Amino acid sequence: MTALTTLASGFSMESGMAVRQTRNTVQSAEARALADGAVFVALRTLLDDNPVEPWPADGTVRQVAVGDASVAVTVLDEAGKVDLNYAPEELLLNVLAGLGVNGDAAASLADAIADWRDPDDLKRLRGAEAAEYRRAGLSATPSNAPFAAVSELRLVLGMTPEIYRRLAPLVTVYARSPRVNPVSAPAAVVRALPGISPDDAEAFLAARGNPDGQLNAAVSTLSRAGQFIGRATPQAVTIRATATLPSGSVFVREAVVEFPRGRDATYRIAVWRQAVDTGATVTEEGGSAAGGEKNQL
Repeated sequence: MTALTTLASGFSMESGMAVRQTRNTVQSAEARALADGAVFVALRTLLDDNPVEPWPADGTVRQVAVGDASVAVTVLDEAGKVDLNYAPEELLLNVLAGLGVNGDAAASLADAIADWRDPDDLKRLRGAEAAEYRRAGLSATPSNAPFAAVSELRLVLGMTPEIYRRLAPLVTVYARSPRVNPVSAPAAVVRALPGISPDDAEAFLAARGNPDGQLNAAVSTLSRAGQFIGRATPQAVTIRATATLPSGSVFVREAVVEFPRGRDATYRIAVWRQAVDTGATVTEEGGSAAGGEKNQL
């Protein structure tokens, strides 16, 4: 009888665990489906020439209720970030300095980034080419080609995990422009614009979110950084959808979508990944995927 009781108790515990695991799997799948669907809802709105309610690509959070679940969605223009392949070295240096990287280290890292992306083997004053990497005992050497992904920054001589963690959200490889869009730029990028005083940067940041007329006036305060800023129709955006179920199950989908020939033609999903609430990527489930024609959505 004792043996049977023990076996029954064990079976009951295993059955309970199996039920909980199944429930968690179902809830995780539901949250994933909601987040994925929200990404494509946002994309469809972006592709619509006359949307009922425009979806600004400035990082504004939109809450969408789906039954008892809620989904928070943001769309952010990649042009607000500093493009690793096009940014002037002065802007790279300012961004690094703004993150607290000291003067010599910031200058060396900015030069090393520029040496990594340029097509030659000529070392900048504080930069690094293949010989410097070998002397440092590193197996990687500069590709002498454009950065293929932000994560490639990890290989640059002088890059530390802490600097990378803070720098990665501010840079991109999808803007394809030496200028940044101040309307969607992270605050740290606005503050790093060459020629801008701290007061002007803070005044502009305080004015973001105002009606267009006031915002346009605020942009004028950044005129001294004219060669570093520009506003245009987004050519690439990051769509981030966070689905939360009543049970507490959460799934975050992040996608980078490119519009190679403008938003009236096709789109391309360049990045499709699961992320966590802090914005850090925890898995990357796929690289690029071909986009569909507008009328296929």
